[in-house]
Amino acid sequence: MILGRVEPEGVAYNEAVRALDQQRSELDSLRGRAATIFASAGIISAFFASFVLDPKTGLDLLEWVAVGSFCGVAVSMLAVLWPWRWWRWIPPGKSLITDYVEGENRVTAAQMQRDLTIHLADNLDHNQGRLRWLYILLMFGIGCLGLEVVCWVLAV
Repeated sequence: MILGRVEPEGVAYNEAVRALDQQRSELDSLRGRAATIFASAGIISAFFASFVLDPKTGLDLLEWVAVGSFCGVAVSMLAVLWPWRWWRWIPPGKSLITDYVEGENRVTAAQMQRDLTIHLADNLDHNQGRLRWLYILLMFGIGCLGLEVVCWVLAV
């Protein structure tokens, strides 16, 4: 801000940071839902299995499908919950100093904000592709949970 005037680079930079913060919140929310679905699948399996499973007779088709569906929920929800290292949030402070402040390539604050905004937008796009896959896994897990419940109910 110069004498009460807001520079466009600063506005763009602030919006890019806000967008990444929202994306991180979206990831946290997604992981919270995945944990709830995983816990629900475990409780449902434990509850119904106590009524249905008999060690003397083995598993029939519906019970196998229910167990397989639980495995589908478990694998997909663990993939969503896994702490993947592919996320890009903000550049480290050291690179900011070496790239923008020190040496012959020193730039103005407005130029730095402009360049960082472009990098943050690239990070946003990079992360969005990963989030899309996690949402697909979440939907797959929800489908498996529904199938698991149906199979257990029919097996009772």
